[in-house]
Amino acid sequence: MDRAEWRHEGEYGPPLSAIPGIETGRAANQLGPYVPSGMERRAGAATVRLDPTRRDPQSSRAEPSVDRGPRRVALAGRPACPVGAAGAANLDAAYDNWWNPQHPAGSPKFKKRGTHLSVALPGQSVAVRALNHRWGQVRLPKIGWIRFRLSRPFGGEIRNATVSLDALGWHVSFGVATRERPAVANGLPGCGVDFGVACSAFVSDESTPRRMSSTLSAGEWRRLLSLERRKARQLRWAKRHNAGRYSKRLRRSINEIAKLRARQARRRADFTHKFTTDVAKRHGWVGIEDLRVVAMTASASGTIEVPGRNVRRKATLNRAILDNAPGERRRQLAYKTRRFGSELRLVAPAGTSQTCAACGHRDPASRPGCGRVFACTDCGYQAHADANAARNIEALAAGQAVNRTRSHPRVARPSSRMREPLGSVA
Repeated sequence: MDRAEWRHEGEYGPPLSAIPGIETGRAANQLGPYVPSGMERRAGAATVRLDPTRRDPQSSRAEPSVDRGPRRVALAGRPACPVGAAGAANLDAAYDNWWNPQHPAGSPKFKKRGTHLSVALPGQSVAVRALNHRWGQVRLPKIGWIRFRLSRPFGGEIRNATVSLDALGWHVSFGVATRERPAVANGLPGCGVDFGVACSAFVSDESTPRRMSSTLSAGEWRRLLSLERRKARQLRWAKRHNAGRYSKRLRRSINEIAKLRARQARRRADFTHKFTTDVAKRHGWVGIEDLRVVAMTASASGTIEVPGRNVRRKATLNRAILDNAPGERRRQLAYKTRRFGSELRLVAPAGTSQTCAACGHRDPASRPGCGRVFACTDCGYQAHADANAARNIEALAAGQAVNRTRSHPRVARPSSRMREPLGSVA
């Protein structure tokens, strides 16, 4: 078995044509799957080490390979076809993209085992059929027909499927090509929406706020706190007395915490989907603040020399902001407004909570502290603070013109790689 060790050359790396045996299909075997730095992949014909950190030609060794003539190399359990000139050019481009730090796709993300188990399957390898309005069946390779909960109709052609595992069990999701065009404008009046913490959301044309119920009950919060403390004790014991190895009890505690967190995420997603669908369906346009969530939830811990102030309070506020998922609401509104014939408009968030919706006077003293009452210092107008902010957002979004480049926007077609499935939905 020959051995090759490659170094970084040229702009992004050595050309793929420099790899010996490219005409026999060994290049494809050596490049897939990609190998991170410092790791080896033992293939049927060669052992390859890719080290992108080594750039000095003097410190890199390359042993010449022995030409044994044309051969067919085993690739993923089946013989590999020889690579022609066109295939070599495509592999050259793929190899260059691997070393290119400016490529938009980025490098592959290597995840450790146990973080999130998922298997992606192309559409031609699965078949789906509906049993009734509640249950369906999917045929997975080497497994057979598996029943799953039919949560919603597909409404299109299945292009791919992903089987995943989380704390609540196994799940299957499908990529569906609907070929739907953006709906015609519904002509309904618009609204402004203010996202908050005490009030999850306030719509400008409503008199009461939308409140998301607690994602975990009081008993579940106590259970979560108890599990977190138990996990901390077990981790401390593992580091001191078990050389850092996890015990079965520690793994059981981690699984129980994951179940509670997954349940919390499901409840949060349920409220978010219902809220965004209702708002997008009943309005012609929706105005929201262009929030920078990452900056809003930045840590206040500081350093040892300059410690932060109110660190615990800021951490609690960050958790409350992230629990309301303003970024996910914006993402869902972006595609649901197109689906229901409305439009999403973003406004600058500066001053929306300090400006009076009646007279337009801006004064921080009109909103003392974090109270729920807005009292204008100029005209005396009083209202719910979030309702006043939502009306300001509506006024700012109403002045934005609709920017349409074509009367009938194009819809991106599915990739040609994802062929039709073997079976259709019955």
